[in-house]
Formats: sequence, C-alpha cells, structure tokens
Amino acid sequence: IDYTEYATSFKRPLFKEPSRPLEIAYSHRQQMKYMQDQACMNKDAIYAEYLELLEKLRQKKMELTRATDEVKKCAQQTGAWTKKVFDLELREPCTWNSNYQKVKDYVREHGSLPPNYRKTKTEEEKSLSLWLDRIRLLVKEERRKRSEAAEVSNTQEEEDGDDDDENEEKRPRQHEMEQEQQQHQQTKKRKRYERKVKKSVLDYPHRLECLEKLGLVWGDQNENKWEAMFQKLVLYKEEYGTTRFPSDEQCAASGDQELIELQKWVKSQVLNFRYGAKKKNLEVIRRFLDIGFSFEKWYAKPGKVRKMKGEELEKFDELAQNLLEQAERQPKKKKKEIEDEMEEEDDFDYDDYANDDGEEVVEMSNAVEVSCGA
Repeated sequence: IDYTEYATSFKRPLFKEPSRPLEIAYSHRQQMKYMQDQACMNKDAIYAEYLELLEKLRQKKMELTRATDEVKKCAQQTGAWTKKVFDLELREPCTWNSNYQKVKDYVREHGSLPPNYRKTKTEEEKSLSLWLDRIRLLVKEERRKRSEAAEVSNTQEEEDGDDDDENEEKRPRQHEMEQEQQQHQQTKKRKRYERKVKKSVLDYPHRLECLEKLGLVWGDQNENKWEAMFQKLVLYKEEYGTTRFPSDEQCAASGDQELIELQKWVKSQVLNFRYGAKKKNLEVIRRFLDIGFSFEKWYAKPGKVRKMKGEELEKFDELAQNLLEQAERQPKKKKKEIEDEMEEEDDFDYDDYANDDGEEVVEMSNAVEVSCGA
C-alpha cells in the first residue's frame, strides 16, 4: 500500500514521553525525512544542471544553425566560382576545347551531332565523329573500372567480416595485425588506382556536361538505336499480329516514313544474319526468335520466289536455332570475354539486295496491307 500522501502530514510529535515502540517509530520517521530532504536537494541540483544544459543545447543549436547557413553560403559562392572556372577552362586554348568548339559550331549549323564516321561526308565531320567516339569509349571504360573496383572492395569487406567471426575468439591479437595489414594493402591499392585515374575524364564533369547539352549520349549509340528500333518492331507485331513486312515499293507507296525506316532496319538485321560476319550476335538472334520473328518469312510481296544468284534457299530459322543450342551447350564465358567477342554490325548496300527474298513469297496479311495503303 502506498502511503505517500502522509509524507508531509506529520508536523511534530504528539507525546513528549512516548512508549518504546512509538519512540522507535519517531526515530525511523525522522531518519527517512532527512533522507527525503537530501533526495529533494539532489533533485534540485540535477534539475538546475539540466536547465543549464538545456540553455547550452539551445545555444549550440543556434550556433549549429548559423554554421549551417554559413556552409550553405560558402557552398553557393564556391559553386559560383566553380562555374566561373569551368566556363573559363572551356575557353582556354587546348586541343579538347578546340574540338568542342568545332562540335558546338557543327550542332548550331546542322542541328545535330556529327553522324557515324562511316557516314560522314567531309574529313572534318569524320574527325569530330571519331573524337566523340573516343570520349564516349573513355567514359564507358572508366565507369566500368570504377564499378569493378567498388565490387572488389565490397567483396573484400565481406571476406574480412567472415574472417572476423572465425578468428575473433581464437587469436584476437593476430587478427588485429592481419586486419591492419589488409587495410594497409587496400590503402596502397586505392592510392595507386587514384594516381592512375588522376586525370580521368570522369574528373572533369563540366566537360561531360557541356557535351551532354549538345546531345551526346554516353551509352553505345548503336545499342541505343538498335533497342529503339527493336521496340518499334515489337509494337508493330502487337498492332498487326505479324512480323512480316511489305515490299520496298509498297512501303514507299504508303508514304509512312516510320514504316519505311522500320522495314529498312529489319532488312538490315536479316541481311546481317544471313550474309554478315561469321560471328553472329547470339543475343540479337535470341531476341528476334523470342518474339516469333522468322529470318526466312519476314518479307511479303506479290510475285514469284527469288533467290540469291547461284544459291539455294537456306533454312535460316533452323540455322538460328542451331546457333543458340550450340551456345547453350558451350561452357559459360565471363562477361568480359563475351564483350570482347562482340563485333560491330556490318553495313549493307540495300540496293544490292533489293530483290533478295530468300524464302517462299506469300501475300501480305490484311493488316499489313492496310498499314501500307495497299
């Protein structure tokens, strides 16, 4: 039972000569009252200290706010001067700035970046296109290196964590020495890598940013274009229920520029597979087959069967399937090896293959005929 309510009710003893039990009770009560007073004094002291700390905390908060505002102000000024430095660096006489200015003037005049170097018309266009390709390659390579370095670092940390769990209880001192040695080696590797990429293109963001504003894409330009066209092919199939295309004449008669470009791109993919490089891009083949594309029956136009001169019709779909099956049976290669084996897509002269069907010709589906205005 809690009798706290009586703690302040007692004023003075009622009896001057109490009995022995009451005298003991008086004594205990007086002792506890003294302890209560001491506890109150201690509480008051702590509370006073607490108020003092609150005041200091309030002052520190004010100081922190002022310091944060000062940091923001300095950051704004530093950013302004950094922008000024970047702008002036882009005006300094050097080879990079000279090429950048040429590209900038080219974009201002033509409305876009120089085309692929194989499609350029002048030596200056070719030079600028090759320069942009080199920069794009450098950025891609440096980002790959930094990504690999981060993965190696994370793997090493995980291995260190496993070693910690096993050796912590057995050999604490030896574990500390090994950990210090590993940290020292990692520091040396990091410093060596930092020295190696000290002048990396990624360390000059203003140069990359100014090229991005001109329309430069850091990914592989061919890969980006290929993916965009492939998605158009997927939409074409969803809309018309087929991956077969009208003839060149029918596409031209339709006046649909998007259809003309898509048919021309699909034709280039088929010709590249049939008669291009010996090393086929298996990923491209797989993606085409996954959507039900036929490398034999992709081209529909009225007329008779046509072949390549002096060549029998090949079963290209069977060939594509065999290539994928052979690849699956082979041991998996590392990502780097696969990238090294990737080759650029060959260019074809479409006029030389304008009449090459390579398969039995059939009438177009009604959906395709409608799309072409036939």
